[in-house]
Amino acid sequence: MKVFPPDYEKVPGSDRMRTSVQHYLEHGYHPGNFLTAVITNDLRGAIAHADDDNAALLRDWVRFFHNEAQGNCWGSVEIMTDWMHNFDADGNVKMKEEEHDTV
Repeated sequence: MKVFPPDYEKVPGSDRMRTSVQHYLEHGYHPGNFLTAVITNDLRGAIAHADDDNAALLRDWVRFFHNEAQGNCWGSVEIMTDWMHNFDADGNVKMKEEEHDTV
């Protein structure tokens, strides 16, 4: 079973990329073009938007999401969109309707 949040030390690449992944996973913030392509399984887009470092790390990026991230946050455009809709504009997790009734 995958633990949330994942081990961000396993994010390939730079600290900037680690921060972008963390902001997407924990707050639903839209990542840049390269990460969007990776998250949505768009190989052509990932290659087109990767800098040299991330192009060389593409296999590691896929491994990170496969091994570390929850399955309901990556894999297609629809999954990514649904994940981001779990958060409000400030990056806070939205309460579900049934939670409103108990508060």
